[in-house]
Amino acid sequence: VSQSRYQVAEEIINGSEDVVKLIATVYEFKGNYFVIDEAQQGTKRPKAGIQSPSEIRALGAKLPIPVDTGLLGREARAALERFDIEPPAYDSWQPKELTKQMVGWLGARGFATIVKNSRMVKLRQMLQTGKIAVFPGDNHQAHPWYGLLEDKALMLEGTCRDEELGDVILQAFALS
Repeated sequence: VSQSRYQVAEEIINGSEDVVKLIATVYEFKGNYFVIDEAQQGTKRPKAGIQSPSEIRALGAKLPIPVDTGLLGREARAALERFDIEPPAYDSWQPKELTKQMVGWLGARGFATIVKNSRMVKLRQMLQTGKIAVFPGDNHQAHPWYGLLEDKALMLEGTCRDEELGDVILQAFALS
C-alpha cells in the first residue's frame, strides 16, 4: 500500500472538512465474514448535516471464508450505501441489548468471545470526496485494548471496483 494512501487516511482521522460519512463494519469470526450495517444513534438523519456517532443496525451479509473478493467488496459497498436508512433498534445507552443483538448475528456465546476470537475492519466513506477508508481493528493483539488501528488505515477511491475493495478489506484483516 502506498504512503499516499496513509496520508489521505490521516486527513480523515485528523479533522478533514468532509465530516459526513457512510460507515460499515466487517467481522471475521468462526470461519465467516459478517458485514454489519450501521446508522447514526437516535433519530434518523439521512446523510446530511452534523453527524452523530454510529451504532450497529443490521446484519447485512454472512459470507464463508474463503470468500471471493468481488463478493466481499460488493457486500461491503452495499452496507455503506445502506448506512442510516433506518435508525438502530437500540440506543447507545442500551448496551445489553446491542451486545445481545451482535452476539446473535455472529453466533457467539457472548461479547467477550467476539472480542477475544474475532477480527474487525471498519469502513468509512466520505460523502464529499467519495473516498473509502478501511481501518483494521485490534482485539488486544497490537495494543492492550479493543479498537481501530487508525495509523494503518488504507484508502481507496469510491469508484474502485468491488474486487479492489474486497482485496483491501482482506489486506486490512492481515494488518489486524
